[in-house]
Amino acid sequence: MRLRLENVSKAFTDPLSGKGLLALRNVDLAVEEGEFVCIVGPSGCGKSTLLNLAAGFERPTRGRVTLGGEEVTGPHPRIGMVFQEHGLFPWLSVLDNVAFGLRNAGMPRDRARQRAMEMLEKVDLARFERARPSALSGGMRQKVAIARTLVLEPEVLLLDEPFGALDEQGRKHMDLELLKLWEMGGRTFLFITHNIEEAIALGSRIVLMGTNPGHVHREWSVEVPRPRDLFQEDAVRLRKEISCSLQDVLSECGCKRTELLAPIVIKDTEA
Repeated sequence: MRLRLENVSKAFTDPLSGKGLLALRNVDLAVEEGEFVCIVGPSGCGKSTLLNLAAGFERPTRGRVTLGGEEVTGPHPRIGMVFQEHGLFPWLSVLDNVAFGLRNAGMPRDRARQRAMEMLEKVDLARFERARPSALSGGMRQKVAIARTLVLEPEVLLLDEPFGALDEQGRKHMDLELLKLWEMGGRTFLFITHNIEEAIALGSRIVLMGTNPGHVHREWSVEVPRPRDLFQEDAVRLRKEISCSLQDVLSECGCKRTELLAPIVIKDTEA
């Protein structure tokens, strides 16, 4: 089911002055069913804002977000979100954390726990079902958070730098685990990262965002065969190309820093 942001702009308003900052302008992005799309870009380019719009947590100032042609006007049962922080309930076991969303949706306790256990088996955490989150490593806690989202069976999974707090070894391990989940099929992934190598390792397509305000600067299809060797010639060439484009974005950002900070009247923003 296709997820699309159609000519989306987003401005945030200062309630005192009535003015605001234009965070995104004219973003047109389509994510096809079964794709793994990675979004990269400098801090402040609106990556997380874009994901919040896709999730229905925010509404566009202009444009619209659609899933399968239906407009997304709020949190959607077919769209799941994994945040930078795992957000697990420390007083609940791993099993009950994963079952929480199902129980909140009205599923009977035994059935919810059965479904949660099936998901824990898929992510290789079944042996920790009774553990509290404090007993797990950072990577394992984030894997529980992903399982808690996947058990709700979303068709689109949005991930906002879920492994950003992990060390390099932990990040690479979790990247492989996430890739296994995607390769099971049936889901579309939209993944934010600051790490170009991570984007190349995971993505079927990479989108680079520019700033002042946020916009789609350039896109690449990743043709490197899986499993991917990042030292392979095609991967090295792609990394250099993305890095050069990112440097262009950063140079533009430096030239327009005052524009980024200037207040913008929302009614005067471009459509």
